[in-house]
Amino acid sequence: MSSMNIIMSSAFAALIFSVNYFSMLLPPFLYTIIPFAAGFFFYFPSSIVYGAFRYITREKGAAFFIMLLYGFLSELFWPNLLWLPYYLAWGSILEITSNEDPSLFEGFIFGFTGASLSVDYMLIAWGYYRPIFIVLPSIIGDGVLSLFGFRIGLKIAKEMSSVFGR
Repeated sequence: MSSMNIIMSSAFAALIFSVNYFSMLLPPFLYTIIPFAAGFFFYFPSSIVYGAFRYITREKGAAFFIMLLYGFLSELFWPNLLWLPYYLAWGSILEITSNEDPSLFEGFIFGFTGASLSVDYMLIAWGYYRPIFIVLPSIIGDGVLSLFGFRIGLKIAKEMSSVFGR
């Protein structure tokens, strides 16, 4: 990866971390009473950031690298090494499904994978079991919200690049 893409990855990883930070400031009961709350408060805004990033940075390894940096920032502020495989797996799946031209499928995979790995983490690390008929619609909803956010991010980056003559 070029040095400019490493810088861009760092900036966008910090933006995704900021979205995560502000979503954690919300009262926890909102996540239990609002359907697809994680999708609205985290996956949708972070997929806008990720979509803009993918439009700007199309190099191989960029999808994995941004999730690795996001994981590093998260571990720095909220140390919990059990989350490390989550970030590595999320970045790996995004890298496998990404191609040179970002597609809406990648936006869906961003939310779907993040939400499903998060459910796995909560089951393994916390013992927090939720039945599949509750979890699966939520995960799919997070994926759909991410798809829309990813599309918005692509459009924002496209407009910004035309303004700056790229």
